Amino acid sequence: MRIQTKASLVLLLFVVIAHIGFAQQQKETSMNNATVVQMVQAKISPDLIILAISGCEPHFQLNYANTQYLHQFGVNDDIVMAMVKRQQSDEPSNTAAPAAAIPVTTQQAPAPTPAPTPAPTSLTVRAITHASRLNEYTSAYTTPGTSNTNCSGTGTAIGNTTNATANCQTTSNPAQTHQITMRTMDVSNVVEAGGMQYTISCTAHWVGSSCGPMNDGDTFPAEIKGNTMWITGRKGGNQGRKVRSKYRILDIRPMARQ
Repeated sequence: MRIQTKASLVLLLFVVIAHIGFAQQQKETSMNNATVVQMVQAKISPDLIILAISGCEPHFQLNYANTQYLHQFGVNDDIVMAMVKRQQSDEPSNTAAPAAAIPVTTQQAPAPTPAPTPAPTSLTVRAITHASRLNEYTSAYTTPGTSNTNCSGTGTAIGNTTNATANCQTTSNPAQTHQITMRTMDVSNVVEAGGMQYTISCTAHWVGSSCGPMNDGDTFPAEIKGNTMWITGRKGGNQGRKVRSKYRILDIRPMARQ
């Protein structure tokens, strides 16, 4: 996807504003989640973004997972609420200020009541690419040395005189240093679902760990909860043992358009 410059986003903004006053005569400008993210990253005022949303043709995806992604890209609650209202509305907002009134001052909405923790979001992901890195860590420990002495002897007594002989042998083992090498593997996968690209990672700490690279092009059932993605697959091929692997979500962004 070609990244729009701030100048082009500002041009888009004024096109949308111009459409507000002529909603009955002209086709509305289309906007989606990616458009809003691009405007936020271009540092356009939230008030102007909300004004643009109020007069657009909405194509927003506003389920729980997509709302979380918007927040991660810096889209605040006021903008998200404007997207929700516009998506649910049949007509463009008639209360938006005219273009000459830019910048627009909007009334601060009360903070929304925190919602209950939602259930994990289920989706199907397709593996795009992967990478692995082997890490080795070496540690050492020392066992103390030992020493053992054995003695034997004989003695004779004649009157007040005693003669004795002794033979002693000492066996010593010096201290020894031992080294242990531990290995881990960092795995990174890039997957896509619903027009979004995810970079996810895990670390395998032992042989047989369920953490591993996914075959490029294969699809997998997945669940997202917070910053964690659970992937269900089969280890060792499509006839292998079924495993459920835990990955950390490192990056989320819209897929590049071909």
